[in-house]
Amino acid sequence: MDIFNLKNPNQIINSIRKTEKVIQAIPRLRKLIADISALVLPRARVGVDKDVDQVELIIPTLKKSFKDLDELEAMKGLRRKMTEMLELEKECTNFEIVRGT
Repeated sequence: MDIFNLKNPNQIINSIRKTEKVIQAIPRLRKLIADISALVLPRARVGVDKDVDQVELIIPTLKKSFKDLDELEAMKGLRRKMTEMLELEKECTNFEIVRGT
């Protein structure tokens, strides 16, 4: 929006109101970032150079965590399937399945 070519001065007022809402949201966004950082970063800091910006670690760490959870679910599904295929009475650990008990 070019301020010098305004046909309606109300556009300035609307823009100021929108800006005010954004500014009011900043403390909530800061708290959200702090809460996410406190939850995620203890896992992300392992083996990372101290100079790396902590916020930059959040997304890669979350991506890795979700990938790990997906792999865990796949392994659980495989275990259930093997338990069914081997007609075992209970869901066994991987070791028990390999051992044949």
